[in-house]
Amino acid sequence: MFDQNGQISLQLGTATNVLSEKTFSHRDHPIYLTNPPYDNRKPLIDNFSVLYFLSTFKNNKYTFSQTHKLKNPKRIDNQIFTNFMLISRHQTNLFKIYYQVSGNYFAIQIINLFNTIKYKKIHNVKFKKNERTVYVYSNIIIKNPNPNSPFQIIKNKGMQELSDFYNNQSVDRSIQNPITATIFYTIAPFNCKTIKRQKHKQMNPDDSIESILKNYGGFLFRFHPTEEVDLNQYQFGIFSWFSPYFLDIVKSHQFEQATTIELDATFRALAPYAICVPHLIFRNTGIPLAILISPSEKTSLYSIFFESLKKLDEFYENSEENSLFLKFKNKKYLSDEHKAFQKLAKNYDLDFYYCLVHLIRSIGANSLLGLLFSDILFTFSGFEWSKHFNRYYQTFQLLYNLQENKDDARFEKVSKVLGVDVNGNYVEVKKEYSPYFKRSVYGIPTTTNHVESFHKQLNGIFKATRLSLPLRLAYIIKYIMDRTLRTNSSAHLNVKTHLNKFKDKAYKEISKNPNLKSNYSQKVCLCRQYYYYYYLYCVNIPCVHCILNDYWKDQNYIHQMEEFDIKFDSHDIKYDQLLEFDIKTELTFRKRKKSTEGNNDNNDNNNNNFQIGICLDGKNYSDSMTTIIDNTTYQLSEIIAKNNLNITVIALAVQRELMPVEETYNIDEYLALFQVKLWTKIISDGNKKVNI
Repeated sequence: MFDQNGQISLQLGTATNVLSEKTFSHRDHPIYLTNPPYDNRKPLIDNFSVLYFLSTFKNNKYTFSQTHKLKNPKRIDNQIFTNFMLISRHQTNLFKIYYQVSGNYFAIQIINLFNTIKYKKIHNVKFKKNERTVYVYSNIIIKNPNPNSPFQIIKNKGMQELSDFYNNQSVDRSIQNPITATIFYTIAPFNCKTIKRQKHKQMNPDDSIESILKNYGGFLFRFHPTEEVDLNQYQFGIFSWFSPYFLDIVKSHQFEQATTIELDATFRALAPYAICVPHLIFRNTGIPLAILISPSEKTSLYSIFFESLKKLDEFYENSEENSLFLKFKNKKYLSDEHKAFQKLAKNYDLDFYYCLVHLIRSIGANSLLGLLFSDILFTFSGFEWSKHFNRYYQTFQLLYNLQENKDDARFEKVSKVLGVDVNGNYVEVKKEYSPYFKRSVYGIPTTTNHVESFHKQLNGIFKATRLSLPLRLAYIIKYIMDRTLRTNSSAHLNVKTHLNKFKDKAYKEISKNPNLKSNYSQKVCLCRQYYYYYYLYCVNIPCVHCILNDYWKDQNYIHQMEEFDIKFDSHDIKYDQLLEFDIKTELTFRKRKKSTEGNNDNNDNNNNNFQIGICLDGKNYSDSMTTIIDNTTYQLSEIIAKNNLNITVIALAVQRELMPVEETYNIDEYLALFQVKLWTKIISDGNKKVNI
C-alpha cells in the first residue's frame, strides 16, 4: 500500500490482458483487480485498498450506484459476498465492487474498458515458478490538499455509499469489522438524507401507534365507537395519549397553583385528523399534557380527554379525593367560542372562559366597536370598571346610533359583558365573556396564545415537507416531550425577556430626559402593571417604575422561580413503558358534511391593523382623558407610526372641534364623543376605512 517514500501506492492489477477488447467478449469467468502476485483465483482485498481505489474517481465524471443486494450470495475465494456497487461512465458499467456486511473483504471485478481507465503494462512479474506480463491499474489517487484531512483524499459518492452501508443502524455490530465502518465514516460522514432516514426509522419503526409511542412511554387510550370509522382514511382510528410526565405534573403543588387548561384544535399538523394538545398554564407558560386525535373538531374530540381520565381513575382505583377526573373538572378552561366547547362544558359541568382576542375578532377587531370592546375586556381592576363604566356605556350607545345598517348581534355580545343593552335594559352577564379584572381573581390568562403558539410551532415543523402520517405523529409526540422538558427554562426566559424590555424602555425614556430617572427607580410600586405581572408569572418582580432600583437589582428572580420549578426527574417514570387501554364509547366522531373546521388555524396567524388590548405602562389613570389617549395610541400604533401621525396634535384638534358643544354633554357623554372622534380621525388620517 505504501511505497519506499511513505506515499500511498495502489498495486491492484491483473494478469489478464485488459487492454484488449476481445478479452471481454463472450467471457465466462470474471476478471478481478487483485494484489500481487495477481492471482485471479484469490482477488480478496482489504478495506484500505478499496477506499483508495475509490479515491481515483471524481463525482463529476463517474457514477456510483446505490448498494444492490445479490439475489443469491456469491462465493469468491471461500468468502461469501451479499452486496455490490457499480461504477460507470456514460452509462457504461466499468467496475463491480463486491462487499460483505462484516466488512472484512472486498473484491473488484473489471467489467468493461474505457479510455479514461488506465493500466500500466509490467513485464516479467514472477508467479510461482514462471514469469508473466501483468496490467496494473494506474489511475492516480485524487488527493485532498487540506492538511487536516485524515486520509488526504477527496471523498466521493462511492465512499459515501459504503459509509452509509457500514454505519447503518441495521448493521449487526457483533459481526462487523469496526475498522471498516470507522475509516469510511471518517472520510465520508453520513449525509443529511441518511441521518434523517435513520432518525425517522428510529422514531417510526413500523408505522404503528404502538411502536411510535413505545419510544416514550406514557398512556395510550384507544376509543372504539359504535359508528364505523374508515381506517383507510384514518389509519390510527381514534385515540388519546398522555405523556409519561402526566401523573408527576398532576401530583405536583404547581398543578394546584395553576388554575387554567387551554383547549383548542389544529387541523394541519396531522391532516386529515383534528388534534388537540391540552395545555396547563403555569407562570405564563403552557405545559402540554396529552394529545387527542379524532376525525373532526366535535365535542367528542375534547371529551376523550375526560373519558381517558375516568379510565385512569378506574385503573388506579382512585378515591374521590384522588380522582384525576375531578381534579381536572375543577380547573378553569380557556378556549374560543366553538360550539363544541359549549356542549363540552354542559356535559362535564366545566367552568369555561373565552379568549378575549377571539371575542374581539368575532365582532370585528378592525372596527370601532372592536376598539371599545378591547377597552372593556382589558379593564384591569374593579375600581377602573366603576370609574369608566358610564363612559363605556355612552360610547357603546353612540356607536350603535352611528350605524347605517343596524347589526344587533355584535352589540348584543358587548351588552353581555356590560350587563345592559343599548336601550338601558338589564342583560344577564355572560361569565365566559368576563373582562380581565374578573379573570385575574382566578389567574386565568386573557388569551389562548399558549396553545396557538404551540400549533404554530407544529405547523412550522411540517411546512414544505411530505412526511407520512405516522412520521408526523412521531414528530408531534417528540415535540410534546421536548416542550414539556423546556417548561421551566421557558418560564425563566419569559421573565428575563420581560425585565429586559422594561429596562430598555426605562433607559430610552431617560436618554430623552435624565430627570426622569427617579420615575424608574422606585423601591415600591403597586401599580396595575405590578399586579398584572405578579398574577402572570407567580413571582414578585419589579414593574417599570422600579426596574432601575438597586434593591430590585439584587433580587435573584430566576433563583426565586427555580424554587417553583416542576421536577421532571421522577424515578417512577418509565419512558419505555406504555400502558394501553381500550375504551368502548357511544361518542360520535365522523365529520359533518358542512363544517367550520379550520377557523382556529386561521386565527393562529391572524394579523390586524389595530392592536388588541390596552396600554399597560403602569400609569395611575386618574385622568380619563389620559386613559383614552394612551389606550388609543397603543391600539392604533401601527397606523400612527406608518403615517407619522402626532396623536397629541390630533387630540387637541378633536378637543377644539368639540369646544362649542362641550357644555351640552355630561362628562361621560363628552368623553364618549371625544373617544369616537379621536378613533375616527386617526383611522381616516391613516387612509383607512372607518367601520363601526
